Amino acid sequence: MKKPTKQKPWTKMTTAELARATKQFDKPIRLEDTRPLSPANRARWERSRHQPIYSLHVYNGKQRTVRIRVDDALLRQFDEFAKRNNMTRDEFISRSLRSALAFVD
Repeated sequence: MKKPTKQKPWTKMTTAELARATKQFDKPIRLEDTRPLSPANRARWERSRHQPIYSLHVYNGKQRTVRIRVDDALLRQFDEFAKRNNMTRDEFISRSLRSALAFVD
C-alpha cells in the first residue's frame, strides 16, 4: 500500500501550488453531497454561536490575534475606561497585560 504524502503547509505554498490544492473549492457544493449535522455537532454549533468572542491584537515585533471570551459587563467597563483615556481596546489590554506581568517578575 502506498503511503500518503504529507501535504506542504498552506503558508509555505506558492500561488500555483495553493491554486491546485484549493481547486476543489472552486465548484459550488451540490445539495446531494450535504447532510444534516448530528445532534452532538448541532449542540456544539449552537453553543459556539451564542458565546461572544473578542479579538485582541498584541504587537511584539509581529502582530498576533488572540481570541478571548470576556464577560459583557467587564467588556463595557474596560471599553469605557479605554475611551476616557483615549486608548483603543487593543492598547488598553496590551498595557494591562504588561502591567500584570510586571508584578509577576
